Amino acid sequence: MCKMGKNILFIVDHLIGGGAERMTLELAENLSATNTVSIALMNSDSIGMNLPLNIDIHNLHINNDFMSGGLWKRKNKKLHESEIQRINKLIQSKNPDLIILSHWYAMYLEPFLHGNVWIWVHGDIFQPIKKKTTNLFRWYKETRNHYFSMKNFPKALNGKKLIFVNNDLYKNYKPYLPDSTIKVIYNGINFEKFKNDFREEKIWDCIFLGRLSKEKQPDYAIRAFFDSKLQGRMAIVGDGPMKEELINLAEELKVIDRIDFVGWVNNVQDYICQSKILILSSKEESFGLVISEALCLGTPVVAFNCSDGVSFQLHSERLRRGLVQPQDRVELAKKLREVYEKPYEIIKDDLMSLSIKNMKTEFEKLLKL
Repeated sequence: MCKMGKNILFIVDHLIGGGAERMTLELAENLSATNTVSIALMNSDSIGMNLPLNIDIHNLHINNDFMSGGLWKRKNKKLHESEIQRINKLIQSKNPDLIILSHWYAMYLEPFLHGNVWIWVHGDIFQPIKKKTTNLFRWYKETRNHYFSMKNFPKALNGKKLIFVNNDLYKNYKPYLPDSTIKVIYNGINFEKFKNDFREEKIWDCIFLGRLSKEKQPDYAIRAFFDSKLQGRMAIVGDGPMKEELINLAEELKVIDRIDFVGWVNNVQDYICQSKILILSSKEESFGLVISEALCLGTPVVAFNCSDGVSFQLHSERLRRGLVQPQDRVELAKKLREVYEKPYEIIKDDLMSLSIKNMKTEFEKLLKL
């Protein structure tokens, strides 16, 4: 194969199908139009995404122990000599002009690499302030976790080249990483992959889309649906440890017959198109790619303004109608009702800053650094 543009190598934990993995794959595919792009998987056991034919996929087969446990508790987490040899062989064969380590444990491969290496931080991975609790067992656990993170976060990332997806991460983490080179690059959406069929029948008044976990607070979304007094249906698209708790909550509120627990789906855009509003109720959300996806499909969003990444997407005067003060459940329900009764307009100018073309340009600038 003749070399085209520059050689770019992504090294990722896996491609199971989460938001960070989807974003990585979208970017890799866009960069491959003008560059030679490869992806190396630390774990390839469960690939839940469609892989582009024009991107070489490599398996590093990293041991499970290295890729398990707390992110900052790295005691005895070592690579085998055979794994180091596989990494070296891949680097020698690809001779990449840019290496991007994406998502969780991939960052710990940085010491084994050389050249133009960047670590892509997709979300909130470090809490400088210890969580408060009156539970003695939880206090011990939080104190221990806080100790390891305060010790190992700067040890792992200070002096490295880092990509953050919003300015909040930069402001919060920069004091602990004084010697690091940091670039803020917002996520982008590939408009061409979304069918703008706004004429689809609206089955659901609102949709929650994401992992059913504490940080996403899907219970807030269900309570907002109940408190808003909407009389239609709601879709919960996703799976996770809170599913049974959410079903019980829906039964308790007597809305179980109007909430569809769909589970994981590959065709998320079909569900977004068939919903009148997308609700994002996360306590923490570094970017929330589903916001851009919904706007691209003409579906208004109501979201907790929980990060710079969220406000970046809902940036115009029109779109800001969907922003809600973080953790204000009363306002979330009220805003859901308001946007349902009078949806805000989504115009082309609102979407231009969210294009993956802007993101691609910013990543290509890293080739010069």
